[in-house]
Amino acid sequence: MKGKLAIGGLLLGAALGAYRRLRRPTSLEGRFADAPIKILIVGGGFGGLAVARGLARMFDGSKDVGVALQDHRNYTTFWPMVPSVIPSNAEVRHVAHSLRRILKPLGIEFFQDEVEEVDFETRRLKVAERD
Repeated sequence: MKGKLAIGGLLLGAALGAYRRLRRPTSLEGRFADAPIKILIVGGGFGGLAVARGLARMFDGSKDVGVALQDHRNYTTFWPMVPSVIPSNAEVRHVAHSLRRILKPLGIEFFQDEVEEVDFETRRLKVAERD
């Protein structure tokens, strides 16, 4: 009986692994600067990263679409875990994650600039001047 359960568990694990691998989006091929369709995501928080993953899944390796994410920091913070860092229950590396490391496998470019103004009519974004 234990042998059958072990084999069943192995088969279930293999099926779950195959499902996760098939569900992973193919990296976008189009560069943001060269693509005929450009999508810029402003903000690398929970919402921005969810949109980035959704777009990568939707366009699935397309060369016609260039997606970029812009944020003033090059990392994202998992805020629900921040209180765990204070008593040393969690390390900082578990709370802060590199945006570039998250976005690169998706084929999404990252720009680090602070947004000052968004003009929706002309579809332009004004970034803060650097010192």
